[in-house]
Amino acid sequence: MSPTENVVVSLAFDRAFEEVVKSVEQASNETLHATGMREHFKLVFKIICITKDEHLSMENIRKKYDEIFIKSISTSALSRTLLYLSDHKRGKLGLITYTDNPFVDDERSKGVSLTRRGKRLQEIFLGKTATTSSTKIKNQINV
Repeated sequence: MSPTENVVVSLAFDRAFEEVVKSVEQASNETLHATGMREHFKLVFKIICITKDEHLSMENIRKKYDEIFIKSISTSALSRTLLYLSDHKRGKLGLITYTDNPFVDDERSKGVSLTRRGKRLQEIFLGKTATTSSTKIKNQINV
């Protein structure tokens, strides 16, 4: 992929993520973000998208966030972020689901996996799926 195509894929992912938020807002008749998207939701989701399934524990996600973004995320902030991304009854976006680690009885070892909706966004993020918004973005930035 060329550098320009990489940027288009990144923008297409951001747009697709926003479309998920918008559809949830419309379905629930609730505004999730009055002043825009909180960036760390997308950043945590991006980490989940590029992490192997067997490494998707809360503790590993937190460590990767700290290493990649050189800014730590507390366990409680990560927990709230994962709940927001989850399909749990109190969750919002339905992009991940919680999984249990049968070998460890520790909440920090609880894991996550992508839902069907989450896998669709993962494919967009990784550039495996073209979207109609990709073409629109290319036209808008005259690529």
